Amino acid sequence: MDSLKRQRLDEVITRYKGEKGSLLAVMREIQRQEGYLSEELIDYISDKLSLPAGQIYGVASYYKVFRTEPGGREEIKVCDGTSCHLKGAGELIARLKRELKVEEGEPTEDQRYTLEKVRCQGYCQIGPALKINEAVHGPVTQEKAIKLIKEQR
Repeated sequence: MDSLKRQRLDEVITRYKGEKGSLLAVMREIQRQEGYLSEELIDYISDKLSLPAGQIYGVASYYKVFRTEPGGREEIKVCDGTSCHLKGAGELIARLKRELKVEEGEPTEDQRYTLEKVRCQGYCQIGPALKINEAVHGPVTQEKAIKLIKEQR
């Protein structure tokens, strides 16, 4: 790990160290910076926070927001909460899987996108909702979803 990366990680850890819930905050911010929590990053966090690496892996595997494998550079999240599901989210996810030639949670062949099915995100009034990175879209038909992704490319 290079010194610049180590410095960025140390800044995050220092900012949260000692606060209640600091592990989640540290993991969230480091994943945001690095894209995912690699074994090297988990070991580094473990060492700096004096926590067993197994505990950090446990947290990473419990919370769906964390990933321990690299994903696509951009995230496509489809809400599959009750309201969105009743409005066709399941079919939307199936169509996106076919269109992108990918399974949920895996990056596309070009490493551009990762498709994820998520629980309710609070966009029930515009469901089915689709989020590309931080931009929320809805209601989204299958055709509109494909168009939005093509516009991203």
